[in-house]
Amino acid sequence: MLLLDEPTSGLDSASAYSVMLRLQAMAKAGHAIMCTIHQPSSELWSLFDKFILLSGGHTIYNGRADHTVQYFGNLGHACPVAYNPADYVLALVNQDFPDRYDDSLPGKYTESEQRSATLAAVAEAIEAGKANPIDGVADYGLKPISTFVTLSHRFLLNNARNPGIYWVRRMLTYALPYKYQLTKLLYS
Repeated sequence: MLLLDEPTSGLDSASAYSVMLRLQAMAKAGHAIMCTIHQPSSELWSLFDKFILLSGGHTIYNGRADHTVQYFGNLGHACPVAYNPADYVLALVNQDFPDRYDDSLPGKYTESEQRSATLAAVAEAIEAGKANPIDGVADYGLKPISTFVTLSHRFLLNNARNPGIYWVRRMLTYALPYKYQLTKLLYS
């Protein structure tokens, strides 16, 4: 699972779109990807498969992104035509917009079909996991020799790519004990 915290922050719209297209391609290839996006553009919104809206520690919506407008429309909050759905639903849960803010939304989600379906899917996944436990979980981890070889390879590769850092570390390794001894002699 790849967890990303605002991967589009600080990017222009073209770069943000490019990043999200790459993430979408990875998701379609079978990778699980979860990211936080604050106020995505309409263009980015169209790339989302699933959407979770949280506010004040409560789940407001959890489901398919393309069903978001319909869900909130059924609750009496019709999104205006040609309006960014992300901006609209964020205004519904943001107290800074008192004319659109709806404090009853967490309770409505608690009673919704989306929540019931999510809980049923989680319960089913838990049961399926109990029925088919992974045998020999330790076999999935790296063996000590594999870990040593992998870390040694990375260390050597890093030193080859950054020889200046290597020599600075090497000098510090030898210089610090002498400095410590000198300081100890001077202040004893």
